[in-house]
Amino acid sequence: MHDFKLMEKILSYDPELGRFHYKTATEDMFPNAKFPHAICASWNTQHAGNEAFTTKDANGYLIGSVFGVRLLAHRVAWLLHTGSWPSAYIDHINGDPGDNRISNLREATHGQNLHNQGAYKNNTSGYKGVSWNKGVKKWQALIRHNGKLHYLGIFECPKEAHEEYCKAAEKMHGEFANGG
Repeated sequence: MHDFKLMEKILSYDPELGRFHYKTATEDMFPNAKFPHAICASWNTQHAGNEAFTTKDANGYLIGSVFGVRLLAHRVAWLLHTGSWPSAYIDHINGDPGDNRISNLREATHGQNLHNQGAYKNNTSGYKGVSWNKGVKKWQALIRHNGKLHYLGIFECPKEAHEEYCKAAEKMHGEFANGG
């Protein structure tokens, strides 16, 4: 379902709002149907004019389907805006997986996409990149870059450790740095 022309025929995308709507289908969109007129009429009754991609998956990404194929809204937004399917990951700049405005989307590598994530839900320090070191009974800062874990030091309080993490993230991750 990576056919730009078909997607453009069946969906409208508002790049400023990041929202989609189904357009009215035509019979030629159902070439393999035994009764294309009836299938087309049924599809239009159910979908034409309605907002598309309104369901959130477990990670908060908006999903939907076009002719029975499940798709991620941010990838379809990229397709409809640029005319080509994304070659890699699509990163939500502000970290909100439901915000599909084109100004909030950018292509990224897997690593860049991971750098832009916030703190994990199981984080106990309250700060991304900061954890308690039981051995020395102090806070430590760590950062991952190019698949390697970098030790940034030991600190008296988690806020100091996080400040060091943020400095390192700016240097190592550039525009994809996210302090959590």
